[in-house]
Amino acid sequence: MSEREETYRVFATVTLSEGTSIEGDIHLQAGSALHVGGETAVEMLNRRERFFAVSLPSGEVALVCKAQVAVVTCDADLWEADPERRAISKKFFLDVSLISGRKICGSAYWELPSTHPRPQDFLNSPETFFEITEEGNVHCVNRTLVTRVKPLE
Repeated sequence: MSEREETYRVFATVTLSEGTSIEGDIHLQAGSALHVGGETAVEMLNRRERFFAVSLPSGEVALVCKAQVAVVTCDADLWEADPERRAISKKFFLDVSLISGRKICGSAYWELPSTHPRPQDFLNSPETFFEITEEGNVHCVNRTLVTRVKPLE
């Protein structure tokens, strides 16, 4: 990402693989090639760059390695669901267990090929992070740190 690209900040809690958390603003691109509006946290996490910036309340900046991030949590109201995209998406209810022992239970949407409608196919997608919405929060979960998922349908 070049320094000239317009970005906006979103407050997030970044939980690392060893269990510690960092709170601050993550920086997202103002536009997205995938949909109308700005980039989402999961889109930023799935970009090729290995590190991302978190602006801390103290004014300092932490550069965080994506591979060491277990979950990034943001307010779900930040991104309104695109009704056209949601209409063609499959909704899954999942109980996700992470290597740290943390559990996240909520809903996930997948714009899937019609030949692969199972939660297992959703979880085997090539992107490192997936979104799950729980109680007003969007959690961007690192697939490599998930130990077990129980579909709740």
